[in-house]
Amino acid sequence: MFDTDLSNRHQLKTLTKERHSRTETTWFAGGRFEGQGHYIEWLGAMLDVHCDLGLRAATRLGRQDDLTQEHLRFACLTKDLKRDGSPLTAESDETESWAWGVQYALNGSALGAGVLLKHDVSHHDWPIAYLQCMTGFAKSGALKRFFDDLDAQDLQMTDACAGALAVFDALAVTKRSAPNQVR
Repeated sequence: MFDTDLSNRHQLKTLTKERHSRTETTWFAGGRFEGQGHYIEWLGAMLDVHCDLGLRAATRLGRQDDLTQEHLRFACLTKDLKRDGSPLTAESDETESWAWGVQYALNGSALGAGVLLKHDVSHHDWPIAYLQCMTGFAKSGALKRFFDDLDAQDLQMTDACAGALAVFDALAVTKRSAPNQVR
């Protein structure tokens, strides 16, 4: 099942590709948002996933860069959604490998954020703090450093995949269970 000749990043990409693709299709069936309401719904789903999974994973890893990024993302998402609040500290009983998988899925979305910002959202007067934050993360070299750190880990790949899949599944479920959605 696992190809140990591949880097951790490429193993995770290969092993989660189907669910990742299904989640993208759930949200971006036509390659873009259906309108501002759809975009705001997606931002809300991202806020939920970052609060529930991202903060737990960052706390579990205990790396200051990960914690700082999750708090910054929370701030940008609440700004875009015009919400108040602060993230709750989240402890996790999950393994470090699970946490690396969660962070892989969330940090990897920085690449997609750049595409959304350039080709879809920037053509509208929609809030873009979160997309700018994620794009900045990728352009700053922080994403490459994260992937390098990921590849240096001795991961339990089953747990790492479970973490990444938890992100994709949470986003897919959020879209399907959102109010006013045709099921």
